[in-house]
Amino acid sequence: MKIFAATNSFSEFIRHPDIASEPALDPQCDFVCDSDGELLVDYIGRFEQLDADMAVVYDRIGIPNNSITHRNKSRIGLPSKPILTDDDLDFLAKKYEPDFTRFGYDI
Repeated sequence: MKIFAATNSFSEFIRHPDIASEPALDPQCDFVCDSDGELLVDYIGRFEQLDADMAVVYDRIGIPNNSITHRNKSRIGLPSKPILTDDDLDFLAKKYEPDFTRFGYDI
């Protein structure tokens, strides 16, 4: 993304004016809900519990439960300090409020 290259921090990135033209950064509800906010899919899994949720998918479609293999894992460790400020959290909570609400995450 050109936006990432044009910014110096995560705070700048999430507030960049061109973010609006990046559909991949729209609230996820836009992809899985209709215009009335009704879900268009039968099941939504969570990345943070990917193995367990994929087991549900495998069961529903009738294939053997093969756990997900982690490939191409980053060798870069997590940052030693948080990259999100309180202002960033507030900004993201407002921008993605439909997702937090629909998918049961704390804001």
